[in-house]
Amino acid sequence: MQITAVFIYLDHKFAFFFALLQRQLLQVGKAAQRTASPLREAQNDVVH
Repeated sequence: MQITAVFIYLDHKFAFFFALLQRQLLQVGKAAQRTASPLREAQNDVVH
């Protein structure tokens, strides 16, 4: 029982951490989208 409680605790910690990280990444992504439109087109040229 003790072990499962620890895992649940860790799971909540990680869920909180990942939610925070995801929000941060979204903000960075939005900022990057505004600045890096030409860059993305160049990347698409390289990929195709």
